[in-house]
Amino acid sequence: MEFMREGGLFMWVMLAVALGACAGAIARRASNGARIAASGAFACLALGMVGLSAGLASTSAAAQTFAASERADILAAGIRESINNSVFGALLALALGAAALTLGRARARAA
Repeated sequence: MEFMREGGLFMWVMLAVALGACAGAIARRASNGARIAASGAFACLALGMVGLSAGLASTSAAAQTFAASERADILAAGIRESINNSVFGALLALALGAAALTLGRARARAA
């Protein structure tokens, strides 16, 4: 849970998008479930990069308010927390990509 808390809002948005893509892919399995899962994978990657960028921007802005001796520690903590967004987005994209590949192969076999 610490991982999600540190990552912030974008992590929860990514989780919601991934769950929605899974639900949509399952519901539309026969027709275009693979496309929905692939779109969810792309959205999770994009949200991960947006979360990373937003986290780094806010970290660098906040670090300016601290003394020079504390900036390195603040930047290190902020970067670590911001990286959580890209890691989580990549993991979700990997899972959704595997689902898209599986659904696509199942559809090709059925045709």
